[in-house]
Formats: sequence, structure tokens, C-alpha cells
Amino acid sequence: MSVFCGPPIRRLSLLARGVVGLSVAEFLASRRGLTVVSYQAGELSPRLRSLFPRAKAVKDPAGAAYAAHLRRDADCVFSAHCNVVLPPRALDATPHPINLHPGYLPYGRGYWPTYWAIADGSPAGCSLHRMVPLVDKGALIARLRVPVLPTDDGETLTRRVALAEPKLVRDAWPALSSGRYAIFFPKEKGTYHDRAEGLNARNLRGSERMTARRFIDLVRGFTDSRFDGASVDGVCLRLALHEGKRK
Repeated sequence: MSVFCGPPIRRLSLLARGVVGLSVAEFLASRRGLTVVSYQAGELSPRLRSLFPRAKAVKDPAGAAYAAHLRRDADCVFSAHCNVVLPPRALDATPHPINLHPGYLPYGRGYWPTYWAIADGSPAGCSLHRMVPLVDKGALIARLRVPVLPTDDGETLTRRVALAEPKLVRDAWPALSSGRYAIFFPKEKGTYHDRAEGLNARNLRGSERMTARRFIDLVRGFTDSRFDGASVDGVCLRLALHEGKRK
């Protein structure tokens, strides 16, 4: 473990999406001495505009204009479920390129980390890390483990991780905002899954050979009411592992 030393975070560009992104935005809006100079345009734009009326909406976080904006106007780019992989010119433009990831890194690198935590039997949680060009490979700042319950499916675990993520940001913020915070590289090898692997796991073929345990864990992990769940030869399968109806 070592200490990263940079300038205090006073001007921040926020790339936020979804429920977690909004929770992080609301927390940052309450921080004295912090100015959010820009935010990612998208479904949160009306709410973010009300929280940060003087900030600019960014339509292309991967573009050259955004990197120039960061270099000129921001101490930190903070990603909370951003759907864009930032290029090196953006990552190098501020002293503090920070990402909030819904996986217990180095486990759950890449796509759908909460689903794969169930499917792989690996640790679940959330992490704050410095961004580098390799996906989810930068030095860790903090991480918080969330237990995987026997009754969890992909949806219930994702919900609990989403509750843990803003807490991780709140707990880490005093050190993070000072510009001086501990960083470390975990010893575990971890796991990585790209988007294609997730799509294949959701669309199983009856001809595939696997153990019954592996089959159940894949279906369990990818059971989520936000999409059709896992399927075998086009037939949708879901596991009802917890009580109560989904809303």
C-alpha cells in the first residue's frame, strides 16, 4: 500500500448514470468547497441540471473537447456507472481519474459483475479505483464487500450492491477530496468477463455440457426482471429463490 499525493479535489466532472449515479450526485452536491463543473448528458440531465445549475452537460466524454475541458477546468473526473470507456487523453487530463465500480475488484472486472459473482461463486461488492486505459485495472482506493446470500439472484444482489456504492463514496470522500489517499494493488488474480460472455451466459444452448451446479448458478446469476433472464434454446428460465413479488 502506498499514498497517492495530488492537489485537493475542488472542481469535479461527474459522469453519472442510473440510481447509483444520482445518489452519488446528491452526495457531491452537499459537499462544501466542491464545484461540479460538468456532468454526463443523458437520462439524469434534468436532475443533475437542478443540482448543478452552472455545470455544463457533456455529450461525448470520449471526445477531444471533453479532455481539453478536464485539463482546463477540473481536478477530478469521477465516473459512477458511466457507459463510456474514457481514452488516455481524458484520463491524463486530471490528477484524479476515479471510477466507482459495482464489483469487488479485482473480482468482477468488465461487464455485469454482480451477475458473475453468483455464476462464478466469487466475491461481490463495490470498489473505488483510479482509472487507467486497461478496464478496471487501476490502483484501488477502497472496496466494500457485499455478501452473496443463498437466496440471491442477479437482481437482488445488484440492488444490495447499489446500496453499498454510495456508502463507499461517502466513507472514502474525506481522504479522497484532500488529494492524499491510500492506493493498493490486491494480490488476488480476480475475474474478468466481457459483454459477449454475458450474452452467451444468458442464451445457453441445450447441447452445452456443464454440471448441474454450474447450470443453476448461471440461471440464478442472470435472473433479473429487467430483461428476460437466462434461456436455453430460446426458452426463458428464471429461479424464484426469494420471497415476495418483484416490483
